[in-house]
Amino acid sequence: MEEIRCIGCGSVIQSDNPLDIGFVPKNVLEKGDFEHLYCKRCHQIRSYGAVSRNEIPHEQYYEIIKSIAQIKGTFVYITDLFNFPSSLDEKVIDLIKNNNVILVGNKLDVFPKSFNETNIRKWALKIAKEKGLKVKEFILTSTKTKYHIDELVSIIDRYAQKKDIYVIGQTNVGKSSIINAILRSLNTVDYDVLTTSVIPATTIDLVAIPYTIDTCIYDTPGMVSEDNLLSLADAKDYKNLLPQKEIRPTVFQMECNQSILLNGFGRFDFLEGEKQGFVFYLSNNLKIQRSKLCNAKRIFENTLNDLFTFETKNLKFEDTLIKITKPSYVFITGLGFVYILKPCLISITHAKNTKVVVTDAI
Repeated sequence: MEEIRCIGCGSVIQSDNPLDIGFVPKNVLEKGDFEHLYCKRCHQIRSYGAVSRNEIPHEQYYEIIKSIAQIKGTFVYITDLFNFPSSLDEKVIDLIKNNNVILVGNKLDVFPKSFNETNIRKWALKIAKEKGLKVKEFILTSTKTKYHIDELVSIIDRYAQKKDIYVIGQTNVGKSSIINAILRSLNTVDYDVLTTSVIPATTIDLVAIPYTIDTCIYDTPGMVSEDNLLSLADAKDYKNLLPQKEIRPTVFQMECNQSILLNGFGRFDFLEGEKQGFVFYLSNNLKIQRSKLCNAKRIFENTLNDLFTFETKNLKFEDTLIKITKPSYVFITGLGFVYILKPCLISITHAKNTKVVVTDAI
């Protein structure tokens, strides 16, 4: 029998094991409508918002990228501007260095309108260059507001005339949403083909979508970043951690020996420096509060007991000490970032093995 794949996530369709990926009941297969066939998992995500999580090992992900990089296609590298420094994987960058790369900074809609788009571009391109990524095109987009999607389609169209297009990126950056938006703009379909959700690793395998007579767009699996809080947090917390709309920045005027509690997901301690305002850019759903440094640890640990479900009650934390010498952003991967204007010494309490990244401010 010819191999059949789910059009939502790319998994091979099977009817033997309901607990394995790609399961479809035999009575559904007997209908023979393979062009619109979704596996049980994708059907539940699309119809009911059911929580399901499938991840592939990092080495398997890198092997997929390595194999398609040798074909010399064009890579559309989707990144999440809200977690931009950690959205760029240096091993992936090395694997695709001999290919054309279209870099997409998605989720522009969550940034406050006070951010200047030109400055965001300069900031993002500087970080990409520092990580060794050479890009042919760079565009800022929002799949929610359809911002610059038409422009992205025009760019992809130029590159897709002779070579296949491979859409890559970590989980939750909006890969499948962008492909769906592209297909809609081309009037290819009037509904979302690919399965999209806030659940990491929605796409299981390569999904090929015909683009021209000779070329296809391929949706690749999303790599789950192990240094991202989203890979550790319970699924119920994704919608709280991921901004769903424009962020309302919160400003705290702080003196040293004060702390900010980040809803049990982290802590910001101001250890040394003159009084200044710290600007926090986090999901609007997260509750943050000020505390004296001497009380912060006790309050933080008590918050953990109330916040986390069974899956995340055993989450371990570590501290990262950071000396700020110039205007900077401090990114706590998967949680948000803090704008710091003046020199100071701070400590970030964050989930163990997650990353804290400092960049120049926009």
